[in-house]
Amino acid sequence: KLFNHYGIQTPLCSYYQHNQLKSGEKLLSKLMAGQDIALISDAGTPGISDPGGQLVKMALGKGLEPIVIPGPCAGIAALVVSGLPTARFVFEAYLPHRKKARRERLAELKTVEKTLVFYLSPHRLMDELTDIYLALGEREAVLAREITKRFEEIARKPLSVLIDSVKEGKIRGEYTLVLAGREQQVAEVKSERELEKLLLDLISKEGLSKKEAVARLAKEQKIPKKEIYKIGVKLCLS
Repeated sequence: KLFNHYGIQTPLCSYYQHNQLKSGEKLLSKLMAGQDIALISDAGTPGISDPGGQLVKMALGKGLEPIVIPGPCAGIAALVVSGLPTARFVFEAYLPHRKKARRERLAELKTVEKTLVFYLSPHRLMDELTDIYLALGEREAVLAREITKRFEEIARKPLSVLIDSVKEGKIRGEYTLVLAGREQQVAEVKSERELEKLLLDLISKEGLSKKEAVARLAKEQKIPKKEIYKIGVKLCLS
């Protein structure tokens, strides 16, 4: 689209995950013959969570020296506008597709004190956000999509609140999640049994009504009211 807009006639060819070896060899042969090529992308920086890194490796293997021209990168852009610490961070990119592997990887990140940056697929967005919350607990979070583009959206909320807002909205495009590290953590998420006990104590020991107890516990634990209400329903509280 950009080439058409400016009337650029430079030949184009595709280079993506499923043709990276075959197409990569053709591109390298052009370089070896003295031609210049440019690897470009319409979605972020080539080489960051895409096959561009493989082409760079192949070029280096041939004794060629790639030249980089900095461009947009969703992970860095989201980190910069997040308001969370940027001096030290962990870029996780995409989490494993399989739930077991994903949860194992998240368990390894639980004690990381640096800001965490994830790329999230729209097809697994709710599953991944839920797994992140269950593994890492409540944290300050920023969810961004379409940065620098027409439909840019950036939401800054506690992770549990963010999940609720995603449930109520439309999921479109790729997302970037920036999450506070452990030392910036708001609170550890409590188990359902612990929440049940806290809710019962507020009602039986402090004499609060069910509605008052739910509101107070939700505020103290930074958990959506409806989640606490569900626990009250299970306990058959009237």
